[in-house]
Amino acid sequence: MVSIGVCEPHELVREALVKAIAPLRGVTVLVAENNGESFVQAVQQHKPEVMIVDVSHPAGAGLDVARRAKAVHNRGKVVALVDEESDSALVNSYEVGASAVVSKKGTVRDLHQAVLDVASNVNTINPVAVRNAKRRLEETGHMALSRIDATDRKMLELLTKGYTDRQIASEVYLSLQTVRNRMSRLLQKFHLENRTQLALHIERLRLFGESVVAPELTSAVAGQ
Repeated sequence: MVSIGVCEPHELVREALVKAIAPLRGVTVLVAENNGESFVQAVQQHKPEVMIVDVSHPAGAGLDVARRAKAVHNRGKVVALVDEESDSALVNSYEVGASAVVSKKGTVRDLHQAVLDVASNVNTINPVAVRNAKRRLEETGHMALSRIDATDRKMLELLTKGYTDRQIASEVYLSLQTVRNRMSRLLQKFHLENRTQLALHIERLRLFGESVVAPELTSAVAGQ
């Protein structure tokens, strides 16, 4: 019997996951938390064999939970639950030590198989696929985003909302010249010519978009 820990901040999705997993062959839910800190503590105490972690929290919180859970229970296997499959989801999951990635748009069967696979020491994340994903992310600027600090991220967020440099300076408590200097460095980093191109590029990367909780796993409960 494979013991499972679940960390999912959205109550509806968490309840759906637990209800969907409970009757499945060869698995049992040992831990179910919506709070990262509580989850890490529970993992340290109960040591579930497989940890299902929603890594699509805003600002990387879910990735941090997965990383910390692995740190306190290194033998545990992580199944990363993502809003949708993407290069960034694959790379981020791999880098925090996940052994599998499952989309919320998938089926309960997909999740069940991933749990059984990783519990049997089968790593379903292909390192070659990760390298290819990293290359594509470098080409589109996603990796550059991962290397900027919190101030630059805030400036970019305000830029996409139409703020002027002067308004941004007021919001981030920097001088106007400092903001302009930082904007110039960001333009160079993304190989763009002006702030309009930068704003459009960030919008395309959906850096500040809201995460959408997909209903597929929830609806799947009714089919169990």
